[in-house]
Amino acid sequence: MTVSKDKREFVVVMRSSAVARFSKDAPPMILRDFPTPAGAVQLTYRTIHRDDGLGVLLPRELWIEARGPAPSLDDAITAYRNAANSLGVIIALSANAVIQPAIVHIAFDNSSGKSEREYYVASIEEERGIPCPGRLVDVSATFGLLQAVFNHHDSPRFHRAIAQYAHAISFWSPGLELLAVAYLFMSVDALTKLVLEDQLGVHGLSSNNQLAAYLGVDIRQLDAEVRRRFILENDVILANEFSDISNAFEHGYGAVPDLIQRSVLIRDRVAHLVRSALIRSAKLDGDIESELLARRWAEPKSISPYTVVLRGKLIGESQELADPDSEYPLVVWKPRISNAVESEPRRVTMKLEGEITVTSLASGVSFLPTDVEIYGPGNARDLNHVDAKDVADDSNDIM
Repeated sequence: MTVSKDKREFVVVMRSSAVARFSKDAPPMILRDFPTPAGAVQLTYRTIHRDDGLGVLLPRELWIEARGPAPSLDDAITAYRNAANSLGVIIALSANAVIQPAIVHIAFDNSSGKSEREYYVASIEEERGIPCPGRLVDVSATFGLLQAVFNHHDSPRFHRAIAQYAHAISFWSPGLELLAVAYLFMSVDALTKLVLEDQLGVHGLSSNNQLAAYLGVDIRQLDAEVRRRFILENDVILANEFSDISNAFEHGYGAVPDLIQRSVLIRDRVAHLVRSALIRSAKLDGDIESELLARRWAEPKSISPYTVVLRGKLIGESQELADPDSEYPLVVWKPRISNAVESEPRRVTMKLEGEITVTSLASGVSFLPTDVEIYGPGNARDLNHVDAKDVADDSNDIM
């Protein structure tokens, strides 16, 4: 990479909480000469792995390094962060796994021949504890998708549709189903025009009026018909419910608790169809499209940490369970990974321990611990041994 004489070279290092991960055993993903308002930069994506004193590397944050020219440090920070995030939503679509917006950690002037350089560093805590479930990025397929998106004849619209999908899966948690469905509808809204244009080409038509006539609908219903038929696979009931939930939420005429319950019933199916339509709209090579539409990518991976629960019994005759200065009888404890062993490639067995640090129990009341449980996305189990394979998905691994 060369830097013009009127611009300096900068390095900006960003961090992101992400469950789309890059293998510790493979080179990082590097994109060279990516255009930004500050100049063309090189972006490197990798997952940081730390052993935290356990002797086994566990996946932590996504790190993105950007190197290139810019008029100033602040220009570099803004341009490089925006570039990292614009690429991040496409990587999230490829892996069907959440990448949160990047936060600038370190930035500095890396120009040669200087004795004084601007430097920036933000205070950001490192990730600790039990890693969230995650999924490895298929770098080769992702490169193909990135190229297809940025070479698309309407790349800005296509990128908006992808970004809305990435926002939708960031709400992939219990209680947030309505927000996920709302963003999925925005993704479909942006995608509809692209699918409509594709159908014009498929059928050799030159206008929306001709396509409406071909499909047998009024021109005013063309967008809805395209959404239903070509994105939602002609599922009339699903299309109507999807549209009604979105409209009721947007225009404020539906009761939110009811809309949430209805969203729970359609969210997964809609997300699958929307992602499939986005991948098909990229017009990828057959092998890449088949890979990204394979079953192992079908379920979105959200940032859903494990919850560790301590169960037990309060022992004592007193009817007042909390001490006089406390509202409730509280047992404060802290689980930690006491041992971790890489039993096979990309498979780790972890043992957790918990230490009770504070109790606010009344005099004469004691706590007897009986069980420790771990709750992750869709599971609960005895925590005597926690298998970190569950921090992966099928053959996609946490390491």
